[in-house]
Amino acid sequence: MGVAQFTLTLLLLSIGSLAQEYSQITNDVAVVLQPPHRATLQAPPTLVAFMNVTTLPQFKVASVCIAFTGKASTCSSFSSEDAAAGLLRMKVNPASLSLGVVSLKTIVTCDTGFKAMFSNEYEIINTNTNSTQLLDGAFIDLYHWSESEGQHYNMKLRNMTAEDWKAQVQYASEIGIKTLTIQSVFLNNQYSREAPGTDCFVYPGVSLYPSQVYPEHPFNFTDDADKIQAILSQASLSNVSVFLGVGNYKWFDWSPNASCWAMRVMGDLWKQYGQHDSFYGFYFSAEMAGNLDVGSAFWYPKLPADMAKFFYDVRTFADSLPFLGGAHPRTLQHMFAINSGGVMTIASNWTQILSGPVDIIAVFGFARIPGSISIPDMQDICDKSNTSLWIDMELFSDDMSQGLVPKDISAVLAEIRNYDYAHQIGAAYEFTGLMDSPSSRLQLGGPSAVKLYTDYMQYYKNHTTRSYNNMNTR
Repeated sequence: MGVAQFTLTLLLLSIGSLAQEYSQITNDVAVVLQPPHRATLQAPPTLVAFMNVTTLPQFKVASVCIAFTGKASTCSSFSSEDAAAGLLRMKVNPASLSLGVVSLKTIVTCDTGFKAMFSNEYEIINTNTNSTQLLDGAFIDLYHWSESEGQHYNMKLRNMTAEDWKAQVQYASEIGIKTLTIQSVFLNNQYSREAPGTDCFVYPGVSLYPSQVYPEHPFNFTDDADKIQAILSQASLSNVSVFLGVGNYKWFDWSPNASCWAMRVMGDLWKQYGQHDSFYGFYFSAEMAGNLDVGSAFWYPKLPADMAKFFYDVRTFADSLPFLGGAHPRTLQHMFAINSGGVMTIASNWTQILSGPVDIIAVFGFARIPGSISIPDMQDICDKSNTSLWIDMELFSDDMSQGLVPKDISAVLAEIRNYDYAHQIGAAYEFTGLMDSPSSRLQLGGPSAVKLYTDYMQYYKNHTTRSYNNMNTR
């Protein structure tokens, strides 16, 4: 899914009537930059394109070119067979990048004469590492699924208004957090192989938004305004991209009922919110252990194949969703999270699962889980499966016995530097309750969250200035 400033111009050449309807063409080609807003000279962004070979005027070869202001284009050619096989990915040539917030143009042409042009702004910084050394994105919670972990801010979340949520999005944007992931849009703490009465059409979970497919159990917020609508509206204004959390059906459940449920929720979310440019993709909330809990009650030999089938099914479904408006058509990104423990013991299984495909995997726990995979090894698994690796950095102190409380700024900055090899800290856990502006009405997380926010803001401002001025060799 594209960033908020994307604007689209379609130039139709030699394909019949120039009066062809915009709405008919916009489903044919969609592009997205990944990551959506910011990257480094050392780890350039990837352009992801979708070409609908069933509706696009018949072509044999398509060319995709991307160029930053004043720099040479990066181009790749794709056949119709490539397009039919799935999403097309092209890494931007570092020689085509310029430091700062720059204008970027993407042009898609076909040998039939079809031409589509997309333009947007993008931020490039130079850190002499892969990482931006920033919190590029973070999770937010409409309500934390665990009363114990969320004990310092769950009661305040019940009282959040639409205006409060708009302010939260703006506060995140002001410290450079440009991707927000709503952890889940339903609450249901059942586990797989439990509750045999739960299936795709009989679901006891509590909805955190005005669900039209599972409306039976709405959450008892004190303000009944649509929180997701408020978040996406402000995100479009603040140039922030948002993943909506498709969950939770049941923890660790990847059965056909789980994929059926997920697609019903995805369709509902898209129908209600698909007009927002800030709607970047779907996050699948049933986080897994890095070793898939081999040997536990949750493990069974067919689990990796079931997970791969789940991700294939939801990708196929997402690619079929119609363009509902906004600045441009976009291909929705899919993200999933695991912990870092024991991944190498089943590395081949992860290659199979991520090839499902999963666009982004967010990995957490490097700093606290014994037996964690190294970031270079995790990157190698991702490269083999054409998946982007984001760090799901934990902003909370390791002792969770008294709920989630923020780390201090020295611990946060030290951990950020542990991830210099990684391309994005794209899903820090979490902004809600662990960082908050002094201007916040409810002060989620209290004084310690405000202090981390203000300390990090100073770091962000200083770091960005240095990064723009850093003209060392790439």
